[in-house]
Amino acid sequence: MSDQIVFLAQYPDETNIMDGMMQRIKNVDNYFLGLSRTYLQVSLVNNRRYTATTNGELTIVRLNLFLHIRTVLRLLKRSKYLYFHSLWNFLPLTFFSLKNKRIVLDLHGVVPEELDFYNRKSLSKLFGWSEKIVMRKVNALIYVNRAMQHFYGTKYPYLLQRENYVCPLIAGEDEEKSVSFDEAAFRKEIGIREEDVVFIYSGNIQKWQNFDLVLDLVKNLDNLAYKFLFLSRDIAGIQKLMQEKGMELHADRYKFFTVKPENLYKYYSIAHYGFVLRDDHILNRVATPTKLLEYINYGIIPIVKLDEIGDFKSKGYEYIPMTGLNNNMMKAKSELNQQIFLDLKNETNLNIKNIALR
Repeated sequence: MSDQIVFLAQYPDETNIMDGMMQRIKNVDNYFLGLSRTYLQVSLVNNRRYTATTNGELTIVRLNLFLHIRTVLRLLKRSKYLYFHSLWNFLPLTFFSLKNKRIVLDLHGVVPEELDFYNRKSLSKLFGWSEKIVMRKVNALIYVNRAMQHFYGTKYPYLLQRENYVCPLIAGEDEEKSVSFDEAAFRKEIGIREEDVVFIYSGNIQKWQNFDLVLDLVKNLDNLAYKFLFLSRDIAGIQKLMQEKGMELHADRYKFFTVKPENLYKYYSIAHYGFVLRDDHILNRVATPTKLLEYINYGIIPIVKLDEIGDFKSKGYEYIPMTGLNNNMMKAKSELNQQIFLDLKNETNLNIKNIALR
């Protein structure tokens, strides 16, 4: 079809769906079910073998820009609509004219600044150059919060003349929990008492998640009513780090799970406090972490290092600074945080399909 939409992104599947970015991509894809669409994953160094799989209206293509450039040109030529998930996926097409295409850029984050944070200066400059080019070509931009919109509007003032949308929530992120879910039975199943105060860490052990600092905080809490749930794909890595810090892996105190996204609600439902420790850097100030959205949806009170993450502080969310952790914390859920989640959903959950195919 000449008007099919091409998504420049990796397609979500069971191997990557626990990643926050992939969850957002999947939820965007839900708007286009039943429409002819192609996911084009273009690499500068990998995908030396061209692969294409089709399932109904969905086609997934993986290729190398240099080895399969004719195929790239053909796919772009037959499509009127291009949806880029993040600047990461625009880089291989920086030199392409993309004239007469409707281009939507779902920013996800601030890539040049993120690379600079990791001291990858050359790559930061490369993506900074690519970013300047895409901003001249793009028709519509989707930001995860107003802080990000303000950041890019200041960086590129001419973007005020483009279509700008703020969308922290995409339909599908707020999964309805099963009406048959029995919280009391679940607590018993995983060894949590009714009187326990439950802390949760949902994530992995990358530098930017400050997991080392999470463990330092946990190690200093010795209230016997405190229970800690670690939800991660890297349980072995977490346990290794804990042992390196001299923390004994008490089964009654520390509990470890690898959980599919559709089952996260069980653990969030019984948790009271959740760790979201971010450094004070622009990439965190303009972020809307999936983890934080999930936490406030279930009334969990975030424990933070940086309190000005995205738009949450401006909306008055309830949180605890990491310096406020102590051994006298009570069981608590935040109705305020739950209301903020609902407000975000009602105010900014846009019809992505209408934006992309305009």
